[in-house]
Amino acid sequence: MQPGEIKHHLKVFWKLLEISFMTKMAFRFNFLFGYLIDIGWLLFTLAFFKVFYLNVSEIAGWDYGEILVLLGVYWIYQSLIYGVVVIHNLRRLPLRIWNGELDFYLLKPLNSQFLVSCKEIWFPIFLNLIPAVIFIFQGMGITERSFNLSQILAFLVTTLAGLLIVYAIWFMAVCVTFFLDKVDNLPYLPQALIDYVTNYPIDIFKTRTRFILTWFIPLAFVTSIPARVLLGQLNSIYALWASLLAGIFIFFSHKFWRLGLKHYTSASS
Repeated sequence: MQPGEIKHHLKVFWKLLEISFMTKMAFRFNFLFGYLIDIGWLLFTLAFFKVFYLNVSEIAGWDYGEILVLLGVYWIYQSLIYGVVVIHNLRRLPLRIWNGELDFYLLKPLNSQFLVSCKEIWFPIFLNLIPAVIFIFQGMGITERSFNLSQILAFLVTTLAGLLIVYAIWFMAVCVTFFLDKVDNLPYLPQALIDYVTNYPIDIFKTRTRFILTWFIPLAFVTSIPARVLLGQLNSIYALWASLLAGIFIFFSHKFWRLGLKHYTSASS
C-alpha cells in the first residue's frame, strides 16, 4: 500500500476502535464481566508460576523476575492479537467464506485482508494491557535490572514485529478454509500451538525445536525474544531480524489470501 492508503486505513482502524468502545459501553455489565474473566485467567497463570517457583529457582535459565517480564509480554500479545484480529474476525472468517458474507468485505473500498482481520474489535481485552505493564515493571524490579531508551525502542519494534508474525501465521492457517470443505474448528487449530509456545520460555524446548521456532516458525519473536531484549540479554540486532521476518510473513499472508480468493465462490455466483 502507498503512504496515503496506509494513513487512510489507520483512520478507519481508529474509527473501528471508537465503534467497538461505544458498543461495549452500551452493555456495561457484559463489558465488566468479560474483563473479570480475563483477569481471573491472568491471576491463575501468575499463581501457577508462583507455586512452581516455590520449588525451583529457575525454569530453563529464567528466574521468577524474568518470567514476570515474559508474562507481561505474553499478555500484551494476548490483548492485541485476540482483541483486534482473533475473537470476532479470524474465528468468524471461515463462516463468512462458506455463507458468502465475504462478498460484502470484498466490495468495500478498503484492503480486504485488513477489513476481514480488523472489522470487529473486542475492546474489553485491551484493559489487560494494564496488568501486563505492571508485570513487566515488577519483573524488572525483582531482577534489579534497568533499561535505557535503545532497549525500549528495540523492545517495542521486536514486540510489534512479533505480533505481525503471529497474525500472519494465524491468518494463513485460517485461509486454508478456501481449499477445504466446512471445518468449524479450523481457526482454533493454531491457537493451542501458538499459546503454548508463547506462554513459556523458548529455552524449555530442545535445540532443534528451538531453532525451528525461532527462524522457520518464529514464535520465539512473540514473547521470549522481546522479553530478552528488554532484559538486556539480547542486543538490538534482534529488532532488525524481527522486522525482516515480519515483513516476509506478512508478504506471504497477503499472497496466500489472494490465492484463496481465486478459489472463492461468492454467494452471487
